[in-house]
Amino acid sequence: MGFFDAFTSTKRPPRNTPILPEEELRNRLISINRNSAPFQTVDGKDKNVDFIAEWKLRNPKWAKVFSDAGVQETLRIYLRLVPEKQEVRASDRSYNVSWEPTVEAKIEKEFGQNSEATVDTTLFEISSKRGQEFSWKGSSQPAYIETLESGDQHSYQFTPQELKRQIQELATACGWTYKGLAFGKL
Repeated sequence: MGFFDAFTSTKRPPRNTPILPEEELRNRLISINRNSAPFQTVDGKDKNVDFIAEWKLRNPKWAKVFSDAGVQETLRIYLRLVPEKQEVRASDRSYNVSWEPTVEAKIEKEFGQNSEATVDTTLFEISSKRGQEFSWKGSSQPAYIETLESGDQHSYQFTPQELKRQIQELATACGWTYKGLAFGKL
């Protein structure tokens, strides 16, 4: 473990972990997307990266979960794969979240047509907040509990560490290093 690894969220694979090919890592990054999980990895080509890991804030199915949990800040993790070094380079982008009913939802609620009218999610980027994000929540009460097909459960409070941990564990299981970048080019 390097001196700055704790500050940059860098995680290295255990010794003697077989290094899987880039294509296998890509497949696994896509395969962690589960309907029951509140996070996802998406193609990042439009942002000039390989993948973006994010909470499913904009998904109508999940918007109420995040809104009810009082999520006001979130992040996206921009990921670039560097096969020659077996690294997944990661840079965090922080966002403020605004929960506002859509115009249609306001009308539907006003006239009593739909008491469960949808909420629109808007993300506002904070350009000065790049690098690595850390936060802790004092509550021990989870905001959401995911139950897997195996019966195992994952509790979420929607912190940056919970999202990062998913990607870090996947990368290191493939023999790759998850290298968080606080400065410099992704």
